Amino acid sequence: MKTTTLSILLTVTFCFTISILQAQVAINTDGSAAHPSAMLDVKSTAKGLLIPRMTTSQRITLGTTASAGLLVFDTDLGKVFYHNGSAWQQGDAGSLWQSSGFYVYLNDPGNYVGIGTNTPERNLHVHGEWETMRLSTTASGPTLEFVGSATTDWGLSAWDGGFYIISSNNDFEGRTNQYYMSTTTFMPWVNNSKTLGFSTVRWSNVYSVDANLTGLLNGNNTILQGYLGVGTPVPARKFEVYGPFRSARISSMDQGYSLEFVSAVNPDWNIANLDW
Repeated sequence: MKTTTLSILLTVTFCFTISILQAQVAINTDGSAAHPSAMLDVKSTAKGLLIPRMTTSQRITLGTTASAGLLVFDTDLGKVFYHNGSAWQQGDAGSLWQSSGFYVYLNDPGNYVGIGTNTPERNLHVHGEWETMRLSTTASGPTLEFVGSATTDWGLSAWDGGFYIISSNNDFEGRTNQYYMSTTTFMPWVNNSKTLGFSTVRWSNVYSVDANLTGLLNGNNTILQGYLGVGTPVPARKFEVYGPFRSARISSMDQGYSLEFVSAVNPDWNIANLDW
């Protein structure tokens, strides 16, 4: 009789357990049913859900066999992680990002933001397939860096009231000032180090005058290559001054120098210092 009663009790318990496992589960204190979309519905106004907690090392070990959707709390980092089937993903940004009205901002200025990279090297790091743009700020001022595949990288920087065009050959671990600009000045940072155009690609309308200024400022002397005309856009000699009816020209040749006076009436005259 005892054996029969025990068998019936075990059978009923087993069937009830199977029924529970196949149905939705609701855990609460008010006796409400689980939500139709949930297999497990936990309700409380005084307690929370405590998920498995482990160290970073333990989480990494678990990741070798983890299934997509697995959820844990990393006690070393103080963050929630979920597994996407291939790798762990951080489940939240914690208190990094804050919002105020229409503004969303990074709470800690010591953190870096990466777009296209998970290892940003500046406050804002945008990485493309070949090129990178980085924005950083220091006590001296902000710098916008353009990093490409070439040896020389370029940047724009502002500090101490000035604006600088800079270059670097070592990923901006070191930098070289190339040009300086203020509200009143634009100049190369190092004297006598830049060329203003070329003979085939030149600046025009310099000081409101067409000119071929391709030489360097050498001390207090300006070296002009080509012909210079005053009053004429097509000087016929190295230096030509042209008026309504008269022209004075200075030329240089193998034999020496010549100062020419050309007028509308023949003959023309010149003063020459020649080697013959």
